[in-house]
Parts: sequence; C-alpha cells; structure tokens
Amino acid sequence: MMTLSDTYTMPGKLDSGDLSDRQISQLVYVIRCIAILAVVAAHVNIMDNSNYLSSLITHVWAVFAQFGVPAFFIIGGYYYHRDENDSKIFWQKKLHSVIIPWVIASIVTYFGAVVCGDPLTVVGYFKWFIGLGSIHYYMTIYLSMLVIFKFVRKTPYLLTLIVIMFGSLFLEQVHFWGDYGGFGMTKYLNIFNWAGYFAFGVLIKKYRMEKKVNNWVMIASFVAFLFFIVVRYHLNKLSYFTLLTPFTQVSFLILIYGLIKDVLKLKFMQRRIVAFVGCNSLIIYLYHIQIVPFLLNRLPRFCLTQLIKPFLGLIIMVLLVYVASAFLQRYSWGCNIMKCVGLKNPVFEKKI
Repeated sequence: MMTLSDTYTMPGKLDSGDLSDRQISQLVYVIRCIAILAVVAAHVNIMDNSNYLSSLITHVWAVFAQFGVPAFFIIGGYYYHRDENDSKIFWQKKLHSVIIPWVIASIVTYFGAVVCGDPLTVVGYFKWFIGLGSIHYYMTIYLSMLVIFKFVRKTPYLLTLIVIMFGSLFLEQVHFWGDYGGFGMTKYLNIFNWAGYFAFGVLIKKYRMEKKVNNWVMIASFVAFLFFIVVRYHLNKLSYFTLLTPFTQVSFLILIYGLIKDVLKLKFMQRRIVAFVGCNSLIIYLYHIQIVPFLLNRLPRFCLTQLIKPFLGLIIMVLLVYVASAFLQRYSWGCNIMKCVGLKNPVFEKKI
C-alpha cells in the first residue's frame, strides 16, 4: 500500500530539452498542487484591512488565489488529445473520470448547502450542478471545452480563441455584460472568459513550448509578473476577469515551472505526496468548498491565521482524502467507490 513518505528515483538537474514526457508529467503534479492550493485560498482568504500586515497578507493570497482555475484549464489543454473516430472511447473515459465524480459531488455538496439553509428544489440543484452559485462552473466549462476543441485544432483557430478571450475579458472589465440580463448566465459560466487558457495549453503541447523555457524566459516572466501585479494592485483589479489577469497567470506559471525544474532540481517530485495531491486535485476541488471554509473561517483573524489558513485548508483536505483512500483500498468494493468519486492512487515506476 502506498504511503505518503514513499520516494522514487529521480534524475539530477536536467536542461529543458532533456526532460522526458514522463518527467514533465511529474512536474505538472507539482503545478497541480500549487493550483489546488490557490483554489483553496480563494475560498478561505477574507480580505482584512484592519492593519497593514493583515492587508498585505490577504492581498497576496487574493492575487495568488486567481492562479488556480486558469492553471487547471491550461493543464487541461496541454493534455487534451483526440483521435479520429475516438468519441466513444474518449467519452467513456470522461464519464468515469470526470462526469460521474462531478454528479456525485454536486449531489453531496448541494444537500450540504440545503442542510445549511438553502431551499431544496430541482431548479436549485440544476443551478448548483452547472455552477450558478457554486464552484461547479469549472466542470461545466471544462466539459464544454472537451467538446469544442474536438473541432478547434489548427493554430489560427486556437490563436483566435485567445484573442476572443481578451475581448470578452475587456467587456467584463468595462461591465458591458452587466448581469447578462438575468438569463441564468454569469461571468464564470461565460466560456469565452476561459477558452483562451485551454487553447494556450494546446499550443504549449503542440509546439513543445515547455522545453523552451530558459533563463531569459524566466527573467522576462519575472519582470512581467511583478509589473502586472503592481498595476493590478494599483488599479484594484484583483479578479479573474480583467485584461491583465492572463498575463499575470501565464508569467507566474512559467516562473513556477522554471523554478521547480531548474532551481529546485525536481526535488519536490521525489515525494509521492506531491503526486497524490496532484492526481487527486479534482476530488479536493469538488469537496473542499463546504469543508474547509466551515472549519477555518471561524478562526480569529490574526496575521498568523490569515497567513496559514490556505495551507491548513489544503492539509485538511489531503488528510481526509488520504484516509478515505487508505480505508477504501482495504476492501474489494472500495475500489469501485474510489472510481465513482474520482479518488485516485498514483503509481510510479521506480526508475525513469
């Protein structure tokens, strides 16, 4: 049985061009860990301007929190691959890995919301399921992208989607859409606000851009990241839906990738806990919203608690998921439950 402290053999420092696809996949596990931490931070971080230090901490978390969802869409685009006439096999896999866990999580969390006082209605559940008033908007957008990008493959079309995303974000920033006329649409469910991230992930894989990250790219990304953070903070544009957000998130993603690969020499990936968290980021995403805020938002608002709350939230979810995994693996029927809820157990070769 896998333990959180198990390690496996990793090579030393490698140049970008020397990284194998498997090593890049393991590096992506680290990025997923950081991304899910950002998602947790988005739901436990409460802006606190009572003093300078608390204001600084909560603003830093607010900026970092916006990294999670765009990063997951970019990763989704990077690993998106379709063959001709593969629809049956492709959607069978997605049914078990994405759709069923999404349905189960939406039912469980919706009834949790009902227990907390929300009305129980069919319409209410449907809205919760698609992401009107819940975090499941990500699932709706992700499934929509799996359909759309079956037909959007050529580079000009991918670039067009990126341009369209910037246009949509501009309209969001100037409040052109308003409340979308009350037609059951929100900026979170506007696929054009997100499609560019997925398209960018497809382009990264298509042109193997991840293998072209060098010191100059890192320096440029660092300068760009600082510049856009300062501008966004000055303009008070700390939201997913601004023109500056994609530049900030992409430059931050490049920085994370380069630091893990070069400066940290892949050491973080020597811990299976990173792989465990990375491959279980979906189940953490689906269930954290009613567990972590309930437990942590009752903590006193001291500087220290504001600093560590997102870390505590992720630790709580990892422990819960790990205990559930360890328990279910003991029984034959447990494996079926793990598949249904999206709970995964990473398996690695000992040598790469």
